Amino acid sequence: MFPVLAFLAQAALPPPGMHYYARTDYKGSGLVCGATFSVRLRDGETAVLTKRSFIDAELSFDTRDGQFTVHESQYATEGGKLFRRVAEGVLRRKHEGGRYSWTYRDSMPGSTDISGPGVDARSPSSALNRINFGSPRSGFVGEEKCLEGSGSDGRSS
Repeated sequence: MFPVLAFLAQAALPPPGMHYYARTDYKGSGLVCGATFSVRLRDGETAVLTKRSFIDAELSFDTRDGQFTVHESQYATEGGKLFRRVAEGVLRRKHEGGRYSWTYRDSMPGSTDISGPGVDARSPSSALNRINFGSPRSGFVGEEKCLEGSGSDGRSS
């Protein structure tokens, strides 16, 4: 049984030597959407989406409320203290190495991890409170369309 599981797990991974990298830049104002969240950018604020693999994406935000990074992965981050139930999941707070970080998990595989100086606090900072958890639907949050960014190849995405 174990060799079959190992084969299936390996088959799901991209071939060795296959590298993936993409960058998309966003400038406010409007909504920047991830798979499980959205953040409203104001005029002059920015976000950069970096994809380093087929299963991991990282959005770095530079806002008036502080800098923070949101990392979405198909692999779930465990641990942390239950802080509150939000949307269709839970928000957990972690304290490691003298720093606070946050993790959102819903019923889908994986997790959304939030870290950085803008959210490094025992209680939710104004930067953390800007994050709306819950999956945007077809590029919209309610009636509002998510921003399109400019890709590393100069095209919008």
